[in-house]
Amino acid sequence: NIESVQKMADLRTEYEVGQKQAEVDVLEKIKLKQIIINIGLGIILILAIGLVTLYYTNLKRSRKLTGALEERQELLEKQSLELKQFRPKVISCPGCGRTSGDYFQKLTQCVNKKIDQELTRWKTKYPGIENLKIAVMGCVVNGPGESTHCDIGISLPGRGENFAVVFQDGKKLCNLKGNDIEEKFLKILEDYIKEKYKD
Repeated sequence: NIESVQKMADLRTEYEVGQKQAEVDVLEKIKLKQIIINIGLGIILILAIGLVTLYYTNLKRSRKLTGALEERQELLEKQSLELKQFRPKVISCPGCGRTSGDYFQKLTQCVNKKIDQELTRWKTKYPGIENLKIAVMGCVVNGPGESTHCDIGISLPGRGENFAVVFQDGKKLCNLKGNDIEEKFLKILEDYIKEKYKD
C-alpha cells in the first residue's frame, strides 16, 4: 500500500508541477502579448503626438502666412486708395484689342517681382522710393497718357508696332526694340531709381 500511495503522490506531484508549468507558460505568453501590445500602443502614441505636433506647427505657419497675406492685402488696398504708400506703385493696363499677346502682363509681373526682391534694400538706400509710380502699358496708343503721369513708364508694342516707348518724368526717353525689352526696361528703371532717389 505504501508503494501505491507513493506512486499516487508522485503522479499528483507531476500533475501539479505540469499544471503549474502550464500556468506559467500561459502567463508568460500573456505577458509577451501585453509587451507587444504596449510597444504597439507606444508607437501609435508617438506617431499620434508627432502628427498632432506637425498639424499644429503647420496650422501656426498657415495662420502666420494668412496674417501676412491679409496684412499685405490691407496695405495694397490702402496704397490703391492712396491712403498710405509702402512700395512703388505699378500701374498696368488690363489689355484690349490693340495689345498683342500677354507680354505686358508678364512685364508687369517682372517689375513687381523686381520691386519685391529689392524693396528692403531700396528703402534703406533710397528714401521715398515707396512714392515711385511705374506704368506698364500694353500699346503705344493709350500707354503714353498713363506713362506721362507716372515717374517712369513703358508703352509696349501693340498690334502693328515693333517698338516700345519709355517715358520718364512725363517726357519720352527712348524707344526699345528687340527681344530684350524687359532687361532694358529693368535697367532703365534701376538707373532712374539711383538717380532720382540718391542721397
